[in-house]
Amino acid sequence: FDDQSTGSEKFRMLYFDRLAAIFWASGNYHLHAYSLIEYYTLSCSINALSGAGKRRMASAVVLAVLAIPAKEKSPAADVFDQQNENNLRVIEMLTFDGEIVEIPTRERLLETIRQRNLVVEADDSVKRVYDLLEKTFMPLSLSKHLEEQFEQVRALTTESSETSSETIEREEKK
Repeated sequence: FDDQSTGSEKFRMLYFDRLAAIFWASGNYHLHAYSLIEYYTLSCSINALSGAGKRRMASAVVLAVLAIPAKEKSPAADVFDQQNENNLRVIEMLTFDGEIVEIPTRERLLETIRQRNLVVEADDSVKRVYDLLEKTFMPLSLSKHLEEQFEQVRALTTESSETSSETIEREEKK
């Protein structure tokens, strides 16, 4: 990358970082997860994250996607959901020219994190949460197992005080 394209990528990273914060605060978990995925992808493309930072960010992305409530209808019907139509309009306004935009349904976001191997990149406790929620079926003991994993995830978040914004600001100072 030359300096101009790297500067543009850093701007887009900051943009998606801020969007993620806005969508989290507004309770729009689909667009929050979408923004984090974009932030992660851009960060990786310019090597802005260290090994530990990349693992933390991958973990945050996986948890953001898992935080989206699952609906009790078919994934095909999910595309025609009014909330998803609103999300598509918002994304079309917020994305850059020439980008292909799809409705960020929970299923599509899960597929994206699988395709980009974010689950593999994530911390072990986040991988176990993903496996418990998406791969196994243990309704009687799920709560107990998840609580154990969430305690480990909480420990990760308290030991890591660096946020994605701080990473961007540190990179800008270089």
